[in-house]
Amino acid sequence: MTNHGVYRAIFALLSAGLAACGGGSGDDGLDATGGGGSSGSGSTTAVIRVHLTSSTAPVAQTDGLSGQTPLTYVTGIRSYKLLRSMADPSPATVFDLGKGFVEASYADGADTLLATVPLASIPEGKYAFARVVHTHNRYRVKATLHDTTTLVGEFDDVFVLSNDTTLDGVVHAQGDFTYTFLYAGTKTPTSGTNGILPESTTMGGFTVVNEGGEWAYYFPVDMVIDHGPKDRDTYLRVNVFEAFRWQDEAKPGYLPGVFDVTASGYEPVKRFGANSYAVEVK
Repeated sequence: MTNHGVYRAIFALLSAGLAACGGGSGDDGLDATGGGGSSGSGSTTAVIRVHLTSSTAPVAQTDGLSGQTPLTYVTGIRSYKLLRSMADPSPATVFDLGKGFVEASYADGADTLLATVPLASIPEGKYAFARVVHTHNRYRVKATLHDTTTLVGEFDDVFVLSNDTTLDGVVHAQGDFTYTFLYAGTKTPTSGTNGILPESTTMGGFTVVNEGGEWAYYFPVDMVIDHGPKDRDTYLRVNVFEAFRWQDEAKPGYLPGVFDVTASGYEPVKRFGANSYAVEVK
């Protein structure tokens, strides 16, 4: 398994996926599909809805790598917490799905409702950081297979980022992966464990931390929570333009800007995940 890296060029976040694995959702007491809520008649009944929105609007890439915007792209999100500082010993939980997750789309214009929770369940105050845990990523990109012949097809990948992630009824550990080359209706899958995790990195205020088997993203926010009478919406906004990044190799038949794979491996993937991650509250 080659080195993967999660990176953030503008203000960032993550993920990697495979058609052979199924999705999942949280089931720990929250409405993770958007049900519930009120018309905002009072502070005890007002709710806050948490969305993830995605854009593929062009952004500058300055890492010297080759890149693609994945053909399909989703990520699993397990929890979202607010902190008064990076070292806050008692973060405020917006939602936490335990061992579950909501699978959110990274398609252009996508708006996935992650959870709807009582506004009063979040302590009032001013928050400076957010912590979001991702469970896995799925993506599909164009690829060229070099074997006995050269085949132009697609590379479909799932990478598990956090422990206790259930896909298709199977509980996976951090580092589990499956990748499949797709060509003319045929599938060539490869699975494994202990895959190399994306590099932990800090760029532009964004920090990736592997904490107890959870892949957590910390980023600054400027958010005030008050228990007013109106419902609120908070948006986690990501950009994924050419967010799948790899290092081209100079091998026979390989071309710059083409993701080249073989039956047993592929060019080094350096980044997969969002270019930017920002929060907006309405």
